[in-house]
Amino acid sequence: MNSSPSFRRKVIFWVVCSVVAVIAVALTVFFAIRHAPTETKSLELSKTELAFRSFSETYRLEATFLPQGAAEESLVWSSSDSSVVTVDAQGLVRPVSNG
Repeated sequence: MNSSPSFRRKVIFWVVCSVVAVIAVALTVFFAIRHAPTETKSLELSKTELAFRSFSETYRLEATFLPQGAAEESLVWSSSDSSVVTVDAQGLVRPVSNG
């Protein structure tokens, strides 16, 4: 077996690199498991009913994905009757007519 200082440095370097690689893989796996997104079970809205006093009023709806920590899904806002109220892509609700 070669016991020269150069050979020993190479062996030590290889061992250190191997240990660092194993630790990096273990941390990556731990992080992936610990921070895996939770499946969304339901959606909670900031308001389910709105009453506007004038056509100049607006309200921004906010959605919370449940359970807490659930992966946020893409959300598409829309109005069931856009002749009465409109809602934009950011959840901003605007009255259009009485209804």
